[in-house]
Amino acid sequence: ALAGQDDEDGPVPAGQNPATNRVELAASELFTVPGLATAYHTSVVVNGEEFFFSDSGILWDRALTSHQGKPSELVDLGFSRRTGSQLMSVLQPHFAPGSYD
Repeated sequence: ALAGQDDEDGPVPAGQNPATNRVELAASELFTVPGLATAYHTSVVVNGEEFFFSDSGILWDRALTSHQGKPSELVDLGFSRRTGSQLMSVLQPHFAPGSYD
């Protein structure tokens, strides 16, 4: 949860910000169909570690590997009380190797 929001650990007290894990969205343009849409590859970055979904399941890396090191956009989403390791633990069962389409 972002600072100031409730989560399973309870509400964040007013004036306190225990959320110390920076969260960003990395996006890279894949292709554009003129007049229709643009497709993007996206991933989540927590404290500089990228988390992304591939044929191998959810992977992580420190070099923005899935964007060849340079995403088109890196959007700051704020801070979370959760770590990248916690993100992996929660999502891995839902994004198994071989389930990428």
